[in-house]
Amino acid sequence: MGPTREQYESEREFFHDYWELRKKFYNAKDEPDLFWERLKLATDAMCEKYHNRFAQDLLVAHIADVERRSKDGTDKSIAGKAERSIQDVQAGNGV
Repeated sequence: MGPTREQYESEREFFHDYWELRKKFYNAKDEPDLFWERLKLATDAMCEKYHNRFAQDLLVAHIADVERRSKDGTDKSIAGKAERSIQDVQAGNGV
């Protein structure tokens, strides 16, 4: 049996919100500290809105991707800042 209409709508809304977050916080080109602070606030809000493990896992994956690209040379100024944020999400504390 597939998802209920309510479950489908909730997931569709989550994926829309996640995609918007991903587009907005893909790369920290200018003011990396401000970028990281805003990413933290945005992921906190999403964790508060979507109380499920899948949402947390996807947000952690995005943070890790930002970290990976930082270490690859895309933006070295934020490298190393993701670990605490990832731990917060995994603990259910938001980012």
